[in-house]
Amino acid sequence: MSKLFCNQSSQFFLVFTELQDLRSTCIANCIFNIFFTYTAFMLNIVTFYAIHKTSTMPNTLKTLLLSLACSDVAVGLFSQPFYAFFLINWLRLENPSCNYQQVWVISSTLFTTASFLGVVAVSVDRFLAVHLHLRYQELVTHRRVVVVVVSIWVYSAFVSLMISWETFSTRELINTIIAALGFIITFVVYIRIYQTVRRHKNQIQSIQIRDEAQSEEIKNFTVLMKSTVGVVYVYLVFLICYLPYLICMAVIRIYGSSIALKKLFLYSVTLMYLNSSLNSVIYCWKMKQIRHAIMEILRKASWISNRPLRINYNRQSSQFLPIFTELEDLRATCIANCVFNIFFTYTAFMFNIVTIYVIHKTSTMPNTLKTLLLSLACSDVAVGLFSQPLYAVFLINWLRLDNPGCSTQQVRTISSSLFSAASFLGVVAVSVDRFLAVHLHLRYQEVVTHRRVVIVVIGIWVHSAFVSLMILWGLLSTRDLINTVIGAFSFIITFVVYIRIYLTVRRHKNQIHSMQIRNETQSEELKNFIVLIKSTVGIFYVYLVFLICYLPYLICMAVIRIYGSSIVLKKLFLFSLTLVYLNSSLNPVIYCWKMKHIRHSIIDILRKIKLYCNQYSQFLLISTELEDLRSTCIANCVFNIFLSYTAFMLNIVTIYAIHKTSTTPNTLRTLLLSLACSDVAVGLFSQPLYTFLLINWLRLGNSGCTTLHVLTISSTLFSTASFLGVVAVSVDRFLAVHLHLRYQELVTHMRVVVVVVSIWVYSGVFSLMILWGPFSAWKLIRTITAAFGFIITLVVYIRIYQTVRRHENQIQCMQIRDEAQSEELKNFTVLIKSTVGIFYVYLVLLVCYLPFIICVVVIQIYGSSIALKKLLFYSLTLIFLNSSLNPVIYCWKMRHIRHAIIDILRKIKLFCNQSSQFFPVFIELENLRSTCITNCVFNIFLTYTAFMLNIVTIYAIHKTATMPKTLKTLPLSLACSDVAVGLFIQPLYTFFLINWLRLDNPGCNTQQVRTILGYLFSTASFHGVVAVSVDRFLAVHLHLRYQELVTHRRVVIVVIGIWVYSAFSSLMIFWGLLGTRDLISTINIAFSFIITLVAYIRIYLTVRRHKNHIRSMQIRNEAHSEEINFSVLIKSTVGIFYVYLVFLMCYLPYFICIAVIQIYSSSISLKKLFLYSLTLAYLNSSLNPVIYCWKMRHVRHAIIDILRKMSWISNR
Repeated sequence: MSKLFCNQSSQFFLVFTELQDLRSTCIANCIFNIFFTYTAFMLNIVTFYAIHKTSTMPNTLKTLLLSLACSDVAVGLFSQPFYAFFLINWLRLENPSCNYQQVWVISSTLFTTASFLGVVAVSVDRFLAVHLHLRYQELVTHRRVVVVVVSIWVYSAFVSLMISWETFSTRELINTIIAALGFIITFVVYIRIYQTVRRHKNQIQSIQIRDEAQSEEIKNFTVLMKSTVGVVYVYLVFLICYLPYLICMAVIRIYGSSIALKKLFLYSVTLMYLNSSLNSVIYCWKMKQIRHAIMEILRKASWISNRPLRINYNRQSSQFLPIFTELEDLRATCIANCVFNIFFTYTAFMFNIVTIYVIHKTSTMPNTLKTLLLSLACSDVAVGLFSQPLYAVFLINWLRLDNPGCSTQQVRTISSSLFSAASFLGVVAVSVDRFLAVHLHLRYQEVVTHRRVVIVVIGIWVHSAFVSLMILWGLLSTRDLINTVIGAFSFIITFVVYIRIYLTVRRHKNQIHSMQIRNETQSEELKNFIVLIKSTVGIFYVYLVFLICYLPYLICMAVIRIYGSSIVLKKLFLFSLTLVYLNSSLNPVIYCWKMKHIRHSIIDILRKIKLYCNQYSQFLLISTELEDLRSTCIANCVFNIFLSYTAFMLNIVTIYAIHKTSTTPNTLRTLLLSLACSDVAVGLFSQPLYTFLLINWLRLGNSGCTTLHVLTISSTLFSTASFLGVVAVSVDRFLAVHLHLRYQELVTHMRVVVVVVSIWVYSGVFSLMILWGPFSAWKLIRTITAAFGFIITLVVYIRIYQTVRRHENQIQCMQIRDEAQSEELKNFTVLIKSTVGIFYVYLVLLVCYLPFIICVVVIQIYGSSIALKKLLFYSLTLIFLNSSLNPVIYCWKMRHIRHAIIDILRKIKLFCNQSSQFFPVFIELENLRSTCITNCVFNIFLTYTAFMLNIVTIYAIHKTATMPKTLKTLPLSLACSDVAVGLFIQPLYTFFLINWLRLDNPGCNTQQVRTILGYLFSTASFHGVVAVSVDRFLAVHLHLRYQELVTHRRVVIVVIGIWVYSAFSSLMIFWGLLGTRDLISTINIAFSFIITLVAYIRIYLTVRRHKNHIRSMQIRNEAHSEEINFSVLIKSTVGIFYVYLVFLMCYLPYFICIAVIQIYSSSISLKKLFLYSLTLAYLNSSLNPVIYCWKMRHVRHAIIDILRKMSWISNR
């Protein structure tokens, strides 16, 4: 019978031959259903509790609505996950099996039938309430309603189970009759309700007696009407959601199936399931009793009432989290945790999205393990998407001395509890699964089936959701008790499991070793066992990292519970919470590192990416066009190097200014911060990648597909976020002008935060679509998004213009010259000015983006040419320019931001006062005149040598063919920092001293610029020396494995990291965090000195060991070759060691002077030493090129070649 069902249902669902046509439809429906599963479950659980707690609603209506909410919960808990799993199996080219299909249809029929009949029953109940009126309570009793509800569920179960014994047509006939009867009944019912309502209204209007009885009658009737209208909305939404499904089924039955009809059918099923999520919204929107109950829940949850719960929770949370009196002590800790969590949010989301796709695509991994890992990765995605951003917002609010609000704290606690519990239980489940795989061995597949694993995963998420929602009921102690018991039990289980795994592995190894038969069977046994052990070891690493990340948090909580809180314990607690969230970013790294299946899948993805490059070949430069486009590439490189710096620096200052602006509304501030963050990211990632791409083309004629792919993903992510951010700000300003007084009520900060998060999530998903989605679908979505955004903004600004004109006319017509009118004019003028500022941002976006869009369209239609490619490169640079122009517009057109930047510049004066102990003041000038003159002369000379020698060195290193790329990249970065010292720092220092000698105050801004640039380039130089030292240690220590582990790409990442860190540290002066910066610098310098010291000691020991080994070798030819390679390596290492020694000699006097002045305060002699030590530090930039030429043969030969080529003058 089930086989017959599957054959009959094949006309509704896809078959493998139709998969290509229906792939995008299946993916879209999967995404929608995964999201709606969560909303249906969570919203209906809250609604269920709200209905249960409502005391003013009649018991009869309450019972019917509870039944309806139960069916909606079940749809979200069973039917939608089954449907999503069904589609996923089809996408993986796996037949879901007829039994599974049957289970899904039975569950869907059961809950949708119960939902449909529930709506019909509620409609009839409301008709009886209106029609019978006073006799309603007598005839419609609670017991009778309970009987009706039980009958509905019994009938629904009977109809859904008919598939097991009746034919498909019989069941379909019964469903058709019931559906038709239900629709007819509800149609008649609502017509009768309308007639009854009209009659009642006429009767009430005809009564002329204005007494209290009439007033009470009108009041009761109005309440009844409102509840009836709410049910009408439920019914209307039900019709909208179910009718497309019924129409599709009827059309397919009559005319047969087709690709278009199947697409509509799949979407109609999703629309039908959407009804379960919408019902809860309608209850809250149209039914006052339920809305008030939910508000009461939120009030209780936010501990507003004076119950012991509030005191208890505040006492519990205040001992873990900072309070305003402790803010000064915890400021640096909060800032550090904010920075870490913002970064880890991105890594957790991006890494786990890729991991989910990779696990899904892995064909060699067992389905059971794959399902558990997917569940674990989903929980990690959710941590990056919800928990970490909420934690960062929480800390930012405290730093702003703004109470984050109990609701925000509660949402953060619930989401963290939900996803961390799911993650923890997921790790336990995977550990137990690997134990069963090792222990049961051949019986594993029989005992641990995929269906059982799915049930376990659902159980994990249901338990996690239930425990996390216990906070709504105020059961804090109960929740803590359950968490403690479950946590302890799980740790014991995993501990026992891994001990048993170890014992089982040892026993299996002994058995295999004892087997003397050297045949294929043993070989196959060994092979399978090794694969199993490797996957188990991978999970063991996941478990170890989990312990490392979670144990500090649990220990901190236990210590605070027992001994009470303190500043030190709170610092540790905040960092331990960040460490818990870090676990979500580390899990994907472990999967890729320790699990061969996943690692191979990622490699396959990277191979498939080549197809993308072929599709984009008409936009890219090819080697035959290099000569024609060389000047264009060079010009774009120069522009983007400059614009990358301006985009980063200007937007960092703008973010700080917006953050410090108190007069800008929170909603507008949030949107502008999101827009500025996307612009910072463009300057930090997209523009350097574009420059790197162009440089590769100029050097090689080929950029590499991976680099192009990373550039496209990052550019798409940040440009989409920037574009949608401008659209959102434009809509926000329209609502501010249009709604006016109602703006603050409707456009709340929380709703704006949701919009911003949605923009970034959409941008992230859209940019990553290139990894799995068809290229044509990606282009189509991009076109629709752009067109939709431009249309919205066009309409919005037309409406703003019309609204502004109407408001101006109204104000001009008003003849009352009182204070109220003046206030109205003032507020309206401020609003219009901010709107004009955003309009300029939009105009600049159009000017920057339209040329690129036009170029792409023209190339798509007419094909590419040299002229079009030139325009395309310049138009792409113009897009990146937009990120540098936005901060200029904010400062120019928005008074709040301009004033905030001016305040920042005023606060900078504090820095000058703090630095006066190091530099001369006018009363000391006579004593320090000769010192200043000497330092001026030295620095003028050293400026020239540092610049010229390092320019020649950069060219020589670049031209050296025999030097490894990894070693070449690091000295190039070091030489660039030395060029910058000669080009910027030393001239500024000289200008500084000359102004003092002329009795002219050089100004705090000049001093600050010199300090920032000096800190930037000296930090980059210092870390560059450390990086080169570590590189030489790895070259000596790893030897043959060096080229495999230390790749050029990894070295480039290290160099970028050095410059980003240096820029970030140098800019900390803007935030006034001088003490924090000095602390970080001290720790960093000490740590770096220790690393280099250990590195050179290890190099010395390794060199001695290698020399002894070579001497002991008696084979002369082999030994000679080994000795030559080793000698070359040692010579380059010795060269870097001299660079390090010179660095120490130049910088140590400077560090010693600073320490002595800080401890013993300044004096004339100490200031003299300080000025000379600073010149000595700058001298290092001139000495480094000399050492390269003296101790590195590659560089020396390259410089000699340059000098030989320059002798062309004598030959002509």
